[in-house]
Amino acid sequence: KRYNLLNDIISKRAPRRSFFRFGNIVYLKKDFSGRQSMGMGIAEIGPSILGLMILIVLNRAIKMNCILDGQTLQRLKEIAMIVTVIIFLTVTSTLLEGRPGKGIHWILRIVNGFEFSLSPWSSYLFALTQSEKIRSNWKKNVAPIVVGSLLALSSTWNGWVFTITPDNHYIRGPLFFVNLILNLYGFVLFVGANYINRYRYEKEERRFLNWNYVILFGGIVLQLIWEEVLLLWPSVAIAIFSYYLFLNEKAYKYDPLTQTYNRQAFQNKLNEIAKERTECFIIVMDLNGLKQINDKEGHLKGDTYIRLSAEIVNGIMGRSGRLYRIGGDEFCILCEQISDRKMAEKMNRIEQTKAKLSEALGVDEKEVGIAYGYEKCTVNDNVREVFQRADNAMYAKKKQMKG
Repeated sequence: KRYNLLNDIISKRAPRRSFFRFGNIVYLKKDFSGRQSMGMGIAEIGPSILGLMILIVLNRAIKMNCILDGQTLQRLKEIAMIVTVIIFLTVTSTLLEGRPGKGIHWILRIVNGFEFSLSPWSSYLFALTQSEKIRSNWKKNVAPIVVGSLLALSSTWNGWVFTITPDNHYIRGPLFFVNLILNLYGFVLFVGANYINRYRYEKEERRFLNWNYVILFGGIVLQLIWEEVLLLWPSVAIAIFSYYLFLNEKAYKYDPLTQTYNRQAFQNKLNEIAKERTECFIIVMDLNGLKQINDKEGHLKGDTYIRLSAEIVNGIMGRSGRLYRIGGDEFCILCEQISDRKMAEKMNRIEQTKAKLSEALGVDEKEVGIAYGYEKCTVNDNVREVFQRADNAMYAKKKQMKG
């Protein structure tokens, strides 16, 4: 009856109602036959074309980049490629939906199957750029993403997640909500990765990143309000480009491998402490066994060791201290407004990280560990001398741990 009603409406050249997909959710939208339908289709894909242009520029910028580390650039390139394909598939589906023909019917099935199967991977790869813990446990984290993708792809034939009606319109399948939950898993990983790293950035930097979330959320809300305009994936494209700019901007004061502050930022902070006579703790840290891991496992595993150590220490220190990478495997933490007791507790937690590091890296506990030394700098102390005493204490601790 519905199909006959649609045909009657079309024959009178009046607006008809068709299915509209937002992500994995089906809504209704107005559509028009003839030239009006083509004009509406072009208006719908306008933001998507803009998103494609942004991603093309981003891809060229990534190829020319010589500031960020190769792994981060590769992740961004993969995310940009997936979103590019998704936007292209969305445009194709939008232009073909509702058009007659058996060939169009199968094209819509295939296009929607690939679009659904690729969707969760963008947020998952974004999470990988944010957290070494997620990268280290990728086998466990990727399983729901793979299941969701295979389920969506199989719907091209079985219609479990979606199906295409005889008049070439999209509708949900019986397992639609299962696929939706699996897709949300990638987004949960992304949010979790950002929560883990909430202490890594300064207030202004966190505010900038929060605007990225506003862009993504805004794209969702606007597409809900104006159903005919596809804004979700163009918003994702803008957010990716914005994050790329953010990484390049902070590369001048951040270490690209660990995303912690670099040596220049450390020197500037020491000068500030000396000038303002600020009371603080200075902690110097060094990673045990990095050379052996580089020699036995390769430098990629060594880089993982450095990144994971920085992430764990950042999580332990929280708002109490700021972490700096001042050498290959050497770090320093500057802690202001923290008690002696709390400082000792945090150092004890850092000393207990061997088990986490060995499990994540797949090496023996004897091969890893973080040696540290710390000293308190009062308003009357010379900050450079205090740093030297902390450095000497670190080497004494390192010798003790090796013994």
